[in-house]
Amino acid sequence: MLIVDDNPDIASALVYALESADCETAVARDANAALRLATERRPHLIILDTSLPGGITGIDVLVGLRALPQTRQIPIIIFSEYSEPSLIEQVFELGASEFWEKSTLDPSLAADRLRRIVARGHVDRSAASGEQRQLP
Repeated sequence: MLIVDDNPDIASALVYALESADCETAVARDANAALRLATERRPHLIILDTSLPGGITGIDVLVGLRALPQTRQIPIIIFSEYSEPSLIEQVFELGASEFWEKSTLDPSLAADRLRRIVARGHVDRSAASGEQRQLP
């Protein structure tokens, strides 16, 4: 799984939770690294923050990943501290698989959910739990 977040504390918490659940992880701290790692490694899933340094947002990365044939089908979970309805609608229209709010996410619970997503090979939008938001 590829974690894209410039906050080392958040990235470390996700890495710890996922690796404790026997998931292989890689971390990108900015948009350029995210695009490079996604195309080189083709992860089973990407967790993508919307706020990244360097002037390229997570939304831009989402658009870029959906435009590339080799990354088009990878499930992408948008992971954001912002939860405005317009942002949530936008990311789903651009191809996000799920939307998770940082403030409500327990990394230890996320690991199990992410393993189930990868095992199925897709994101099941009907199986939303309290820690994530999805559009119908």
